Amino acid sequence: MASVSPTHAANTTTSDVGPWAPPRRPDDSRWRGLDAFYDGDVAYDEADVERVRRLMSDRSDVVEKRIVGGGWGFMVDGHLTCGVSTRGLTVRVGAAAIDDALAHDHVRRLELGGRPTAAFVVVEPEGYRDDDALRHWVERGLRFVETLG
Repeated sequence: MASVSPTHAANTTTSDVGPWAPPRRPDDSRWRGLDAFYDGDVAYDEADVERVRRLMSDRSDVVEKRIVGGGWGFMVDGHLTCGVSTRGLTVRVGAAAIDDALAHDHVRRLELGGRPTAAFVVVEPEGYRDDDALRHWVERGLRFVETLG
């Protein structure tokens, strides 16, 4: 029997997130480490998602989507502003502001596939535990996305 790659798994499902739902994880060792995403469990803290949602509730241009890795993202005008995942709070700060953002405690550059991204940081939960700190990071992401027009 031929092996099935994770991206072409035969058994797919959809969920409340629409047609972008991930395929069901076959019983295959190549999927280790992705269990939270592919077994249908949430890969983010739902309470943190609700906190971000409350901060953005006065805006009519916010769209929420599941993002890479199973996190939950907040898009403004089609641009990812921030997202909540098992890593923490991902914030789009822009390449010019990366160094300033990294100077804060509990912040690191977002890496995808082992490569650092140019415009995103991850704030660990300790860095946004209180509402003022979370507001700071969400507003920072919004300010940058508003420059993209």
